[in-house]
Amino acid sequence: MHSFSIPHRIERTKNKSSRATFKDGTIVIRLARRLLPWEEQKHIDVLLGRMMKAALRDAERPRIDPFLPLLENRSKNIEIALWTGETLRFDLRAGKRFQARSGASGWEITYPERIVRASLHRFLWKTLSFAQKDSIDALVREINERTLRVPIRNVSLRPMRSRWGSCSRNGNIALATALLFTTKELMEYVIIHELTHMKYMNHSKAFWSMVALHCPGYKEYLKALRKLRLPSIT
Repeated sequence: MHSFSIPHRIERTKNKSSRATFKDGTIVIRLARRLLPWEEQKHIDVLLGRMMKAALRDAERPRIDPFLPLLENRSKNIEIALWTGETLRFDLRAGKRFQARSGASGWEITYPERIVRASLHRFLWKTLSFAQKDSIDALVREINERTLRVPIRNVSLRPMRSRWGSCSRNGNIALATALLFTTKELMEYVIIHELTHMKYMNHSKAFWSMVALHCPGYKEYLKALRKLRLPSIT
């Protein structure tokens, strides 16, 4: 059983209803306007309890983060396995500034000696995104060619914190870099999901019917993704 607390803060607004969200590891409770003191406290108690339950459920899901050994100083090098079976090596060494160099054995990451952990974390994920961008671009276009054949302008990998993918009406597709640590089936499902959004910018019945046509097992893949947590990159 998990036992933990999460900081929270209260904001009074002019909104008609009270709401709560997570922001940078803090529960933010935005109270509705014109509440009496006892009503404010009731809203706070209900929303705080609801958000704590959500956080507890979230904590039970495994988080995708292969770089933790480097961040926790357990190692200065690491080999990570990708969804393709390929492995990538990352070697850390202190220097004057951030720099990433690709070599025969993998990536050499130089970082400032006095560095905030979050900055190194973000740089590692960005380096991985850059390293795998071309192969994912080719994969998306190959899947598109044999399925929906929608116009694609640009494909990118991003270290997302809350979504597995996104797209825009003008043909840009972004995929979460964390997908590199899932499976072929989950990767293809998310790609088809985003390609389908090029036809339907919603989650209507028509949208899901199109997804099912090109990815019959999508319901199981969706369940599998919901059991995973994206990396906490700040």
